[in-house]
Amino acid sequence: MNRILFFLILAVLQIGNVSAQERPPFSDQVVNYGNPEERIWTQFMPYTKGRIVEDAEPHISSYERSPLLPAAHYDKMLQNINQITALLRSVPCIGTPQGVDIGIYKSIGHCYDTDSFTDYKKDPNAGLYGEIIVSVDPCIFYKGKRGNAEEMFAKLIIRINGIGFSNDKPAQVVISPEKVATFHGYDIYWLEDNVEYAVITEKNISPFIPISQEDYYKACVKKYSNSTEVGIGFAVDRYKEKLSKLSAERGKQQAVVNMESEDFSDESATEQPKYFITNPQLIERSRSNEIQLITISWSKTSTDKPLRLYKGGRDGFDIRYYILKQLHDDSKIWSKIIKLSTVN
Repeated sequence: MNRILFFLILAVLQIGNVSAQERPPFSDQVVNYGNPEERIWTQFMPYTKGRIVEDAEPHISSYERSPLLPAAHYDKMLQNINQITALLRSVPCIGTPQGVDIGIYKSIGHCYDTDSFTDYKKDPNAGLYGEIIVSVDPCIFYKGKRGNAEEMFAKLIIRINGIGFSNDKPAQVVISPEKVATFHGYDIYWLEDNVEYAVITEKNISPFIPISQEDYYKACVKKYSNSTEVGIGFAVDRYKEKLSKLSAERGKQQAVVNMESEDFSDESATEQPKYFITNPQLIERSRSNEIQLITISWSKTSTDKPLRLYKGGRDGFDIRYYILKQLHDDSKIWSKIIKLSTVN
C-alpha cells in the first residue's frame, strides 16, 4: 500500500514538472501572425523575456492624505497592496513573463460620502480602498526593434475594501446584478457595465440589497442638491416632484427602471430591470485598513466573452488572454491572497 502511494505521489510530481516545462525556452524569435490572404501581418515575439513595470509605491488619489485618518491606516493599506502584488509576481506567467510585458499599477483611494461632502478630507467617516491593476501587453517587433502593443493590453483589477463597480448613479446603485458563476468558491456577479466581478467578503451577506423607490428618489435629491454642475437644479426639482407624488405603497416597493426614459415604470416589477444598492454592511469604515472585501474583474476576450471561459492558445494577440487565464486558474495563489484578508 505504501509503495502504491509512493508511486502515485511521484506521478503527480512528474506531471507538475511537465506542466512547468511546457513553456518554450526564451528567445527573440519573430513570428508573423495575421491574415495571409489580405497580406496583413503583425510581427510578434512570443518567446522573448518580458519586462515588468511596477509602481514603486501606490499613489494616493487626489495626492493627499486625509488629516482625519491615522497614518497607520495608510501604512497598513500599503502593506496589503504590496503583499498581494508580491503573491501575483510569484506566479511565473507574471513574475517571469514570456512574450508579454507586465504592468503593475497600485493606488490608494478614499471612500467617503460624496453626496454630503465635496472633499474626502472633511468626512469624519471616510475610509480607504486599495487598487491593483495588472496589464498584459503582447511583445511585438516593429520598425526593426522590440516593443509592445500597449493599446491591445488585457488587464486584471483587484480592489480592496471598495466595491469597484463602475456606476455613475447615486449611492452605488446597480441594475439587476446577476450571479453567473463562482471564482475559487466565491460568487461572480454580472453588472450593467457588462463586466463580471468576483466578490470575496468576510460576511455571509449579499453584496446587494433592494432599494425602495422612496429611498432612491431621496438619494437622487441629496446627490444633485450637493452638485456644483451647471443646470443641475432641474434634476433636483424633478426628483422632488416625483417624491411628493409618490404614494406610501409605491414608495416601499423596490425601485424599477424604464430603460428608455430612465424613469420608474408603473408596470410590474417582474417585467422591468430592478435597482439594488451595494450593501453598506460589507465594510466597516473604522477598520478600513484591514482587508474586509476584495473585488476582482478581468478583461473580456476579443470575442466579448468572460475570461473565465477562454480556452484558446497563445497565438498573436491572444497571448494576453492566455497569460491572464493562467493567473485566473491558479487556485494556490488565490487561496493565499484570500487568506491575507479577514475573510477566514
